[in-house]
Amino acid sequence: MVHTDKLVRVSSSIAYVISHDDGCGNPRNEFSNLGHVAIYPRVHSKYRIADKPIEFEKASSIEASSNYVSLPIYMYSHSGITIRTTPYSCPWDSGKVGIIYLSKKEIRDQYGWKSVTAERVKTIQQVFVNEIQVLDHYITGETYMFRIYNDSRIGSMTDLEVMNYGEEHVLSEVNDRVGFMLYSESNALATV
Repeated sequence: MVHTDKLVRVSSSIAYVISHDDGCGNPRNEFSNLGHVAIYPRVHSKYRIADKPIEFEKASSIEASSNYVSLPIYMYSHSGITIRTTPYSCPWDSGKVGIIYLSKKEIRDQYGWKSVTAERVKTIQQVFVNEIQVLDHYITGETYMFRIYNDSRIGSMTDLEVMNYGEEHVLSEVNDRVGFMLYSESNALATV
């Protein structure tokens, strides 16, 4: 669990603070994404979380076509919303709301592949799962920034990172950067 706005000291000279980042933009607009997120019009007009609306019939034809790689998008809506690529257990407040997809031609063009094998389809689908997970972090407000401080340097703050989507990502980024700083600090002390 991320403890926000609390200074965490990891050595006598290194500390960090993780905060909520309310300024994070929609990752569908901020980053280059592989899949197209298409949501049914009644949902799209209310939440504006997709790249574009898509009619149910068109989504069904894309899912049935061997010319596309796709995954369904499900939403749970109950005093807030959350999305993922697998169904929720609640039949009253959840359901399928769209798809994430890409044509095999686009995949071949993007990666320079001559064919899209079953193994490559699994890889693309995992990218889709990750893209929907990042979008869900944005939707649910699980967006963070962090500051790392090094008391031995002038100005103290040595690192600032914004637009981290999800607890696991921000903790991984902080651990990597702090670990590198601790390693550098111990090497500097060893050479003195």
